[in-house]
Amino acid sequence: MKKDNKDFKVGYIDNTGKIVVKPIYETDELTFAGPNEGFGSIVLDGKHGFVNKNGDVVIKPQYDDSGLFHEGLAAVKIGNDWGYIDPNGKLVIKAQFEYAHPFLNGQAHVSINGKWGHINKAGEIIISPVFRDCANFSEGLAAVSIDTYLFFGRIKIFGYINKKGIFFIKPEFDIADNFSEGLAAVSKIGRNTKFGFIDKYGRLIIKQRFDYTLEFSEGLAAVMKGKKWGFINKKGRLVIRARFDETFGFFDGLAAVKIGNKWGFINKDGKLVINNKYEFVWPFSKEIEGLASFTTKLTNGFIDKNGKVICEFNTH
Repeated sequence: MKKDNKDFKVGYIDNTGKIVVKPIYETDELTFAGPNEGFGSIVLDGKHGFVNKNGDVVIKPQYDDSGLFHEGLAAVKIGNDWGYIDPNGKLVIKAQFEYAHPFLNGQAHVSINGKWGHINKAGEIIISPVFRDCANFSEGLAAVSIDTYLFFGRIKIFGYINKKGIFFIKPEFDIADNFSEGLAAVSKIGRNTKFGFIDKYGRLIIKQRFDYTLEFSEGLAAVMKGKKWGFINKKGRLVIRARFDETFGFFDGLAAVKIGNKWGFINKDGKLVINNKYEFVWPFSKEIEGLASFTTKLTNGFIDKNGKVICEFNTH
């Protein structure tokens, strides 16, 4: 699906498959789930707006781009700049940023003159935009990058700042992920781009021996060894053998995994509990009433944790 495919129209269904928002919109990124707080994103004639769960247009399509509502605000693009609106569509933080991310714990990271910093909900800069890259805070720390010079030239390195903008974990990583469940995946400079996990004091808790990792979720983290994915616990022990081609990690007790060219779901024992027969799936989510979306060559829809099809639509 492509946004510019004007012949492909999309809308919304409820968890029984009943159409509640007619498929008249142009975007393939519609969602009520997750952080969107009861709003559905829509695009009409190239402009972005929002509908409610009854399908009523509550914020008319007027923006050049938009994010999702989170903590009562949504980032919107007006011309070349981003600002934030409230649920009434009022522009409460004027469009002045090169890019703007959703709010999390009262802060959002924004880009000004090619550098990243943080603002509060009043639009005030609380961490100066001095970083090359910047993430939202997770568990009290935010991954950021700065420039440094080594014998082979200028590179960027990552560390973690606290909410005062001060480095709490010094910048010494090629790559640094968000903290989740007390640990963050990192690749330390000079370690052949292998990944391990640090704690909130910067101590390497799980050695750098993986080719790639996802963050910890529900006590386990997906890790790549060679070209295959498995799962480790917080002691770094491989508890589910690396035999999968792709994964999203564990959500709501199950993990979507790709075996060959088909997707299915495993439990925390590594057992395939929903057969790999789908072209693509999204993880199970409590935010969409414990369902997961799937796609086959002929249909798409939603399944429950037993693999039962709750609703299904032909794609041709």
